[in-house]
Amino acid sequence: MHLQSLRLALLIVFVAYPASHVAADNWPAWRGPQGTGHANETKLPLTWSATENVKWKVELPDEGNSTPIVWGDRVLITQAEDEGRQRSLICFNRADGKQLWIRSVRYEEPESTHRTNPYCSSSPVTDGKRIFVWHGSAGFFAYDFDGQELWSKDLGKFQHVWGNASSPILRDGKVILHAGPGENNFLVALDPASGEELWRNSDLFDPSRRGAKPGSWSTPVVYRDGDRDLLLLSVPFELAAFDPQDGSKVWSCDGLTQLVYTSPLVGKGLAVGMSGYGGAAIAARTGGSGNVTESHRLWRHERNPQRVGSGIIVDDHIY
Repeated sequence: MHLQSLRLALLIVFVAYPASHVAADNWPAWRGPQGTGHANETKLPLTWSATENVKWKVELPDEGNSTPIVWGDRVLITQAEDEGRQRSLICFNRADGKQLWIRSVRYEEPESTHRTNPYCSSSPVTDGKRIFVWHGSAGFFAYDFDGQELWSKDLGKFQHVWGNASSPILRDGKVILHAGPGENNFLVALDPASGEELWRNSDLFDPSRRGAKPGSWSTPVVYRDGDRDLLLLSVPFELAAFDPQDGSKVWSCDGLTQLVYTSPLVGKGLAVGMSGYGGAAIAARTGGSGNVTESHRLWRHERNPQRVGSGIIVDDHIY
């Protein structure tokens, strides 16, 4: 999730790569190529300042929580203006920060959020040919790299006191979105070429366990489970894995609390989920089917100091 407890600076800042890194790796989605926060780049600078290792800065029209994605010579980011009534995808030149185009949609109806979570907190995703962006109640959109709209889809109205923030991902010829939170809450797969809905799962957690304001702003992470891929997603009260072929739930592990701000972590055969706002954190062995709480859960912390940000697994540690 991209909720922040502090207001963000209105700047995009990019590292000044050495000449040998002109053709640097792409960063096509929230948390990178695999959704894990890991980059394949080497020889990156380890120190920063207002001027050190900064190649260019561009002031954005308003504040926001989404992260930029990078593909080739393009940098793309979502941005809301006019108190959320205008929602945009902005494209910049990677070399100098020059704005190449902006594509905006209007949404005039009221939509709740929190002051620390501006509209358009969902990051874009790209397959190198198309760019996909979710603008909450304003709809889901696909563009080409010249900014031409390819298709759009109305996924309904989304209402939660703290807004929305999860980002779409791409896997196995599908664009997949965890849409919500609120009463309109589901996992959906769309055809990248047409926007046709391929499957939808609206049964992400047991509704009888709903609290006053349950919600998940988690973005799914894909991991390899034997000979197949699974989608790992943190939802209220549990960490769960879904089949990207049809959206069905494969396994779940109890132990999270009703608010889940973070994306799950996976590595070394382990899955980790952390609730937001100092809620519970759990780890489980991947694999199995059905409710694996008794057989696969390794540990649970009732309260953890983590509040909003998604962590990262490196070797034998979680940071």
